[in-house]
Amino acid sequence: MPKGKRLIAIPEDIVRELMALASRSNVPFADFIESVLVQTLRALRGRSDIIRYFNELSAYVDLKRIGGIVIPYRVLYKLLDSVSEDVFREVIDDVRKLVEWFFSVERARGSGVGELPAILSLWIPDMRIEILETDNGKKLILSSPNQSERATELARVIVEASLQGLGIKHKNIECSRGLIVIDLG
Repeated sequence: MPKGKRLIAIPEDIVRELMALASRSNVPFADFIESVLVQTLRALRGRSDIIRYFNELSAYVDLKRIGGIVIPYRVLYKLLDSVSEDVFREVIDDVRKLVEWFFSVERARGSGVGELPAILSLWIPDMRIEILETDNGKKLILSSPNQSERATELARVIVEASLQGLGIKHKNIECSRGLIVIDLG
């Protein structure tokens, strides 16, 4: 069956960016575009959350670049609960610095409160993360029935550092095992 071709109008600034990417990849422009489209279709086939997928993919690549790994949360919790208090504090401090830097980069890319749940879900995958509109503004709510005290403390540090990195002010934080509620105002 012969391949059909279709012409579509693409803004010139996007074409220039795509041409630069193709050139950096040492691939002819038409081949590059076809390859990108084929790979994108393969990745997105059957997904309804396409924007979230791209946000998470971008964040995952950045996490890998800074040495982050994917680890089952139950394994992480066992590790957190088995280390001394001094080691736990070192972990907290290291994570705080990485998260604040990571979310500063996200802010530079234009991310804000709207993208926060999707990006945070990479850092805290077992928590349900939602933003609720209230009469007094927005609340960020994170919850998980699986977390230990230390896991919740780590999650709280991740959330606070992410807000700091994004430049988002918050009024107060309520925290108990498996639940974090942040008043964003």
